[in-house]
Amino acid sequence: MDKIEKKTRVKEELDVLEGVINYADKMIYEDGKRGEYSPLRRHAYGKTVIIKTENEGVLTFRLSSTSAVYPKHSSGYATPYSPVGRMCSFLSGGQ
Repeated sequence: MDKIEKKTRVKEELDVLEGVINYADKMIYEDGKRGEYSPLRRHAYGKTVIIKTENEGVLTFRLSSTSAVYPKHSSGYATPYSPVGRMCSFLSGGQ
């Protein structure tokens, strides 16, 4: 991975992280869902999985440790008990 690609990935991760935290803040402070969204704000997601496919290109998924939902599909956010989340939890580096 060259320097430009690293910079692009870091920016993408920070942008998604900001979106998740801002959404959790909104749900906590505007909708009063503190119990459900406080862990999401605190931990956001713990693992990013990047899969290179032949047909769909590069797919990026981010595994959360909480079951709170985040509606932005393009972020690749996955809850731990969703099918994608279960797949992400079993994968390790280099597979």
